[in-house]
Amino acid sequence: MNEIPKTTTAILRITRNINMGKIIFLILFCSFFVFKSKSQSEENIEPKFKYTPYGYVCYETYIDTYESRMTRNGEMYFYPLKPNFDSISGIDLNENLQLNMLSLQSRAGIRITGPDYFNAKSSALIEADFFGTAEDTKYLLRIRHACFSLKWEQLSLLMGQYWHALHTPECFPKTIGFGAAPGYNPLNRSPQIRVDYKINNLINFAGIAAVHGYHKSVGPEKSQSNSGVPDIQLQSHFFFDKILLGIGGGYFQLQPRTGENIKQIESRIHAFDAIFFGVANYEKFSVRIKSVVGQNLSYCLLTGGFGQTYESQMNNNDFKYTSLINNTNWFDCDYSITKYFSLGLFSGISFNLGATDKITKDNNFYDRDSNIAYIIRIAPRIVYTNNKLVFALEYSHDKAAYAEEFDEYYRPKTNNLKEGVNHRILFSAKYHFAN
Repeated sequence: MNEIPKTTTAILRITRNINMGKIIFLILFCSFFVFKSKSQSEENIEPKFKYTPYGYVCYETYIDTYESRMTRNGEMYFYPLKPNFDSISGIDLNENLQLNMLSLQSRAGIRITGPDYFNAKSSALIEADFFGTAEDTKYLLRIRHACFSLKWEQLSLLMGQYWHALHTPECFPKTIGFGAAPGYNPLNRSPQIRVDYKINNLINFAGIAAVHGYHKSVGPEKSQSNSGVPDIQLQSHFFFDKILLGIGGGYFQLQPRTGENIKQIESRIHAFDAIFFGVANYEKFSVRIKSVVGQNLSYCLLTGGFGQTYESQMNNNDFKYTSLINNTNWFDCDYSITKYFSLGLFSGISFNLGATDKITKDNNFYDRDSNIAYIIRIAPRIVYTNNKLVFALEYSHDKAAYAEEFDEYYRPKTNNLKEGVNHRILFSAKYHFAN
């Protein structure tokens, strides 16, 4: 009797799992509508839970002029690649006109409010899209947020997968391109425990303990898990009428190696970060700013990484690590022209500042495009909004400067930079829905 090849069996198993996951999600999603309709038909009975579905269907088309670092068929755009000059003609082979049309960021979610627990208001959120968790899984269902919260008068507790503290859901760019300017604004959704304490109407403190989830640091897969230490972030928020200011800092560890040569390896990476952000909202005008500096921010999809220190390169058993430092800064604003039309502008710059210790790239070096000295983006936009229907047009000018030489701390030397420049025109159409 002929046996089914192992590869075929694996493919069938994956296909069944994917199909089953989609079916379960659709059943759960539809059941919320059924339950809500039934609850509303029963008069004089206060439902314990209320469900509010939301989301949007999205169509996008873009044109690029240069080969670039991107993922999901160009849906998430980072920066241009390093120039690739033909040895004979001298032509930059990365100058290439490209066109694509996409809908995979379409998403759906449910906001849930429930009964009080421990004298606290309870709520939950679950949201998914078809972006996948990697390039190989695009178009497949992905959980974006899955969390619940308890809120008292001054204290609130959130548990589950939600925005990482460096993304700051209180302050992020309103760009048309997917991901709120990845490469400039930290992008990460992490399983976490978050506690907010409101001292008064002017000051709020937040403490977060998180594991990086599917947005992991470069390097070995379980580096953060092996450290046994969560990512700790602390923030203070200050409210002044229509202005919000925030400052914060964080710390996490990585342990890339364990148990080699029957010896417990204890070399760890200690990484710190700091953040400042501000938001001002007026009747027709709003502005947002943010600055982040940190070690190994690769888990936030920024450039950087870590590697073996130069002094310990002769010790193959228990060498030391050091992290590359990234500094990113951006500005974003909106102005409402009429009831339907608004204008916006994003500008950002991100730098590679090198490491605090001398570093070698010869061995045990993990990075995300650390040969970039800096990246710059300027992106104006115009948006038409009519209730739940949104049309938007965005032009993005992107420049990435690649270094050829570095000092012993892997700080790029600026005497021989190679610049890649891309022009992107993006059109977006979204049909939002909410109950």
